[in-house]
Amino acid sequence: MENPKERIEDILKRNPYLDAKVGLGYDNFLDFTCGRQFYVDKTHFISEWMRSDAKVTLITRPRRFGKTTLFSTVETFFDPKYAKHPEYFEKLRVWKDKKSREMFGKIPVISVSFGSCKGMNYEQSMKNMMFSFFEMYEKHSYLQDSTELSESEKQQFTEAKESFFASRGENDWQAIKRLCYFLYRHHKVLPIILVDEYDTPLLEAYR
Repeated sequence: MENPKERIEDILKRNPYLDAKVGLGYDNFLDFTCGRQFYVDKTHFISEWMRSDAKVTLITRPRRFGKTTLFSTVETFFDPKYAKHPEYFEKLRVWKDKKSREMFGKIPVISVSFGSCKGMNYEQSMKNMMFSFFEMYEKHSYLQDSTELSESEKQQFTEAKESFFASRGENDWQAIKRLCYFLYRHHKVLPIILVDEYDTPLLEAYR
């Protein structure tokens, strides 16, 4: 019979952060890069995902399965703003895959969560959605100083971000599409779009 202790040691070797203390409420990958939080290495998903031919991937898993943390991990791996920190992934499984390493920090990422799009009424839910869009734009505020965007485009970006913060959202139905355009103009690469809690607005509307 296999020694249980040896199995645990093998698991710990593959997951360098697994022997850390378990903390509650952590779902941002950057919270785990210090090595002091319990983290199960699922980064092989990135390599598998890159090898697939699908343009759209729907991840359906039970609650508390780690979807939000996985999305944060994907964002940190691909987005250029983290390109100077390969140490975040050097101990993880994704780094063993050459093709994945070559794509590290090369693709801009749009990440938005609709988990907070709730409220006692429609107006409150929409305000929460507007703030989600504001946070989505705020992550890419560097575009306001981009040398690749025209002055008109930078103004459009700023006006959109400010309108979401003020809960006006005149162009909320184009929020993601417009940000895709701005990011492509700046990076010359089509962005990855991550939508977490995508069904919350639908469930709230149904109720």
